[in-house]
Amino acid sequence: MYKSRSKSMQRGADYHSDRSGPHEPIPPIVPVMRDQEKLHFGIGDDGIAAFVEKLRHTVTGLARAGYRKPRDVARLLNQAGIKTFAGYNWNPRLASFLLSFMFDEKYAAKKPSGAAAPTKVSPAAGQSKDSRASTPRVPLSKAAEVERRAAALRALDANAPAKRS
Repeated sequence: MYKSRSKSMQRGADYHSDRSGPHEPIPPIVPVMRDQEKLHFGIGDDGIAAFVEKLRHTVTGLARAGYRKPRDVARLLNQAGIKTFAGYNWNPRLASFLLSFMFDEKYAAKKPSGAAAPTKVSPAAGQSKDSRASTPRVPLSKAAEVERRAAALRALDANAPAKRS
């Protein structure tokens, strides 16, 4: 047998030839929160829910400004001087858990059942849907997008408490 025709020279052909049909997708790895990390969000489900609600406005503001990845959220929360429940700086892993808590129904804001909860009114709520729909959406230029994100960061820094030196 010639060397070029042996299976060892075909670099994995035997591995792929045994498989029939499409390849199985790799299942996603779901991170599990360790006991040490639970202390960064509060104690118990009610404590976590209260801490998430405290940060919801800030994190949604970051998301509207275009910062949705855990690395960016952690960096910007640290720049703003916002600490975890335990008083430590944020890291991307903790920020990813924070983002997952924000979208989990278990930690959503619990509304009182007897009384109607006050609702937040957005600035665009006063406008009718027709007036908003008639405004044409124009894609931003690169400079306008950079300026919009810089303005969002300046607004975030203006709302942050003064740092002690």
